Amino acid sequence: MWVYTSNMYFPFSIYVWHAPRRLTDKPFWQEELRANTQQWAIYAAGLLYTAGVPHQDTVRERPVVKVVRQGKTLLALPDAHTVELCDKQIARYREPRSPFGRNDPARGTFAPARLRSDF
Repeated sequence: MWVYTSNMYFPFSIYVWHAPRRLTDKPFWQEELRANTQQWAIYAAGLLYTAGVPHQDTVRERPVVKVVRQGKTLLALPDAHTVELCDKQIARYREPRSPFGRNDPARGTFAPARLRSDF
């Protein structure tokens, strides 16, 4: 006996990389669409990659696209190395930053200005 529900199960997610456009922006992966089979997910990701992704008033040519199922990347376009670089950039933005910048006395990296001896 099959039980049908109104919610469909789409295990494959297609994400597109959005790079920061300003200094205050943060990079992120945006889920553009979902698919219920791996074939459809790969096909749709290929279409997004070859056609470009519309973004506001422009079309981005050759975006970075990845297909994910349960946290594992199944397909990376243009290649896996580019997707890893994007993930590293997101991780770098998520690190806690000090309001003091590089001179943070709490972390022991405080470098006081050199005292002048000619006064």
